Amino acid sequence: IQISCIPTVFPGTPFASCMSLPWKLSLVTTQDGPRLKADPIDAVKSLRTESVGLSEKKLARFGGEALDLEVELHFDAPDGRAMLSLRGVPVLVQAGGRELVFPTGIYQLPQPVDGKVSLRIIADQGSIELFSGVFHCGLNSPLDPGKTGLELICLQGCRAEGTLWKLRSACHAGK
Repeated sequence: IQISCIPTVFPGTPFASCMSLPWKLSLVTTQDGPRLKADPIDAVKSLRTESVGLSEKKLARFGGEALDLEVELHFDAPDGRAMLSLRGVPVLVQAGGRELVFPTGIYQLPQPVDGKVSLRIIADQGSIELFSGVFHCGLNSPLDPGKTGLELICLQGCRAEGTLWKLRSACHAGK
């Protein structure tokens, strides 16, 4: 299990960082050789409350301060791409699921299996963390407090299936 410090800025507060989610680390074999994989610990799922499917009409009105998105992108074309925005942070998966564009940079994803890319993105009031296979990325920037939902902006040569959950605070999980 690992917890990292994410340097960030919370305007108007004395905080200069926040803690990441607890991750479970495992060594996995890939076609590129052994890789370290990070996934949120299973207990994060116990914070889930209300949910909405990505194809439901109420998705446009669904939001919260802390969100957990699990999405599977199915690419039908080698140049397919999907763009979404969670709490105002853009995420672009392009090149048929082989490349991820996130505000912190451009990253190569593991080769999609049968044209599928699975993403898990968790956002709270101060950070966003993205997980995909052996890829993990955290964004160390405060999120726009006015943006509390998910937008599926663009799907070209792919389709998306998944669920978005609201998360309750871990500080009050036992109450």
